[in-house]
Amino acid sequence: MRFANDLAVRPGHSSEVSVARRTGNGSDGLSFFRDDRALAEGIGQGSISFVAFSSASRLYGYGDLFGLQRLEVDDSGVQSLGFLQNVAESGTTGFTVANGRIYFPGGSVFDAESGQALGRFNGLSLSATAPLVDPASQRAVFIERGFLDSTLAAYDASTFSRVGSNLLAGVSGAASSLCRWGADGLAFRTGSGVVLVRTTLAGVSEQPARFESVAVISGTVALRLNAQTPGQYQLEHALTIAGSWSGLGQPFPEGARELQFPASTATQEFFRVVRLP
Repeated sequence: MRFANDLAVRPGHSSEVSVARRTGNGSDGLSFFRDDRALAEGIGQGSISFVAFSSASRLYGYGDLFGLQRLEVDDSGVQSLGFLQNVAESGTTGFTVANGRIYFPGGSVFDAESGQALGRFNGLSLSATAPLVDPASQRAVFIERGFLDSTLAAYDASTFSRVGSNLLAGVSGAASSLCRWGADGLAFRTGSGVVLVRTTLAGVSEQPARFESVAVISGTVALRLNAQTPGQYQLEHALTIAGSWSGLGQPFPEGARELQFPASTATQEFFRVVRLP
């Protein structure tokens, strides 16, 4: 029997998921699914225990045996780009990929493409879950495990120095699945349940893209982003009723603040605009 040891949804493609499978004998490799159809199975068999996307086109898998595996993803499936064997943290319980870097629970950091060791977070105590890394504020947050209590520890991701901490009194056991909860909160789970924490140490999450105007002119819908919304964006489905449009999933041209598409498509689709990493 096979189980999911870890899984990751492809950004911008909610029907596509990568799964690190395991059996009673260990890792069964990486599989990639679109809806209920497998596009790839058994990649890195025996060597991949954890998976994470950095973008819609780049997937990473990790296992102690061969280190970090880089994979390219497109609409046809998954292709391996090889292993970076020096990217390793023995016995890890996962990893985080952000800002082109790989972050391990033990505090080591590597370049995600070259495999170069970039440093280690200073003064980090025992941490059992991969950190939450906020690209906007350059904060990396760990949950340090104590005998009776835990500590939420925040670091500057660029200097690896500790910037603050919050004692989580009465929260014990190994933490896992650390994620953001709202604009100023964090959530994770332990053996005794889910923990919700509000803190300023995690940095402020990105605000969603805002529209300055939505206009329909001569059969064309024009979406204009607010000038105060920085970054590069792309248009994605939130829900499809019928029809399609070739521009979906494609980034706005660099610096563009307006996107146009046929009104006939707009009447059949619901959209959202998302900020690219």
